[in-house]
Amino acid sequence: MTTSNSKPRLCLPAFAIGGLLLAGGALAAPQMDTSKLPTPSNHTEDCAQVIWDTQLVSTYPRIASGCREVVMVNGKKWARFEGDFVRNNEDGSFTTEFIDLRDRSLGNVTLMPKPGQQVTLSGTKTYFRELRADQRLNLYVPEGASGFAMDTTEPVDRYASLVRYEAAPEIEPAPQPEPDRRMAQMTPANPPLARLPDTAGPLPLLALGSVLSLFGGSALALRRRLRARKA
Repeated sequence: MTTSNSKPRLCLPAFAIGGLLLAGGALAAPQMDTSKLPTPSNHTEDCAQVIWDTQLVSTYPRIASGCREVVMVNGKKWARFEGDFVRNNEDGSFTTEFIDLRDRSLGNVTLMPKPGQQVTLSGTKTYFRELRADQRLNLYVPEGASGFAMDTTEPVDRYASLVRYEAAPEIEPAPQPEPDRRMAQMTPANPPLARLPDTAGPLPLLALGSVLSLFGGSALALRRRLRARKA
């Protein structure tokens, strides 16, 4: 009987070899630098440098206060705004309550969209008639434009026009309670000094004078009797 000293060979299937080659190629491919991707932020200094359309500012004086950030697209500035959807109007316009950086109301802005125009919600195109109250919208105004875009890819002829602006009501301070006038009348500012009651009248003095006169007369009569006895 003869024995073989040859070692067993390791045979891999063809699909396993292909998988190893693909994995090695993926590792050798250059990785994407995620640090260069745009991240949401609020660049207030960029908002201050935006040149606004004069007609837009005349209709909406607080437009600069509502700017959240500036997005650069192909070298063009787009001011981004946020607002809570309020309602759809009968004339086809819609009303949105604009919010500033501190989530304070800047008033209601009514816009007239173009036919078939849509807004993007969570990456999905949505018609305005399908919106619900208090849904947060993102709107954009290109530098120098007089209308609002729903995203930074819309052409000029698709901008929604500004119909009107309703300023947010100012919060008045709570009125201070007025002092009780009845208590003020009952408690004078300078109360008079307390006066003791008049318990002593003229009658006690007259009675005292009568008693003294009586004693004086009695003493005089007693003195005369003593003199009469001595005589």
